[in-house]
Amino acid sequence: MLDVLRSWLGFQRPQAEDLGRIDSVEVTCHLRSSIPSLPAKFTYGVLVIAPRSLTWRRWTRPSDVRALPAITAVDEVRPPGGAGEWNIKRGLFRIIKASGPMGVVEFAVPTGDVRRVREALVRKPAS
Repeated sequence: MLDVLRSWLGFQRPQAEDLGRIDSVEVTCHLRSSIPSLPAKFTYGVLVIAPRSLTWRRWTRPSDVRALPAITAVDEVRPPGGAGEWNIKRGLFRIIKASGPMGVVEFAVPTGDVRRVREALVRKPAS
């Protein structure tokens, strides 16, 4: 929840374009997906944005790291409030709905991290 506090206080973390100079950025993230390897209902965890990959790990099981499949588009960004989103704080988080060839993934991220996550989802991995 430090991400939420940072966003309230105005602290800025490195943006996606700065990732070439650092190892990775971790963002608090609830995640749900229609992809079988990812949780079907919103589950709390950490999204790790690295220069070459995007992974998500469950908060309660740090060893359970899951690679995110290719994302080709960010479909919408909206406040929480739909079915299954009752436990996500409306004023603090935004839902990013993204899609790819394998299916749809929804991320609930702190409002201050929306831009960073959107850029990371649609960028091409460095070679």
